[in-house]
Amino acid sequence: ARHLVRKCPAPVWVMGPRGHGARQRLLVAVDRDIFPATATPRDMAGRLVDAAVALARGQPASVHLAHAWQVYGAELMEDPGLGLDAASLEAYVDGQRYSHHLWLEELHDALRARLAIRSDFSLETTTHLVEGEAAEVLPALARRLSVDALLLGTLGASRAPGVLIGNTAEEILGRAGVPILALKPPGFESPLISPGA
Repeated sequence: ARHLVRKCPAPVWVMGPRGHGARQRLLVAVDRDIFPATATPRDMAGRLVDAAVALARGQPASVHLAHAWQVYGAELMEDPGLGLDAASLEAYVDGQRYSHHLWLEELHDALRARLAIRSDFSLETTTHLVEGEAAEVLPALARRLSVDALLLGTLGASRAPGVLIGNTAEEILGRAGVPILALKPPGFESPLISPGA
């Protein structure tokens, strides 16, 4: 399963121990790039939500849009040579958290507009901004919410922003304990397929 999630160009559906067929509560993991900004995260989130809508099959369901974030430069913040006081550090962390919050809410607004265009009002959406390593906090969130499936975008290397890289997706796969649907971004070239094949 991990090999397929990393290298298969098609969507990969991995059943978990709770794969009982219900698709009423879906967790969609989205990621963002910091510098430079691109459209990839928003495009990937749109594809993931479309997949969630398809999985719900028109029945009343909820989509939980989740973004795991970490403080940029956290490893430098404890350096006494920088001379940062507690208030400055707190303001820096709050600023980063707010930036991620705004990005997630803008994405949520765009996705709700997408659902309105489809006239799909049976699907409820909500957001979860969680701090920490994605491989740790996303499986924990999936368990806490008792989701029926986790949807994520993945790539075997860190070339494309906005998608969880291969190692992270594989760690989530091993820890989530729920079915996982892994999608690749457009243009993904699988190492399993030789050029020109």
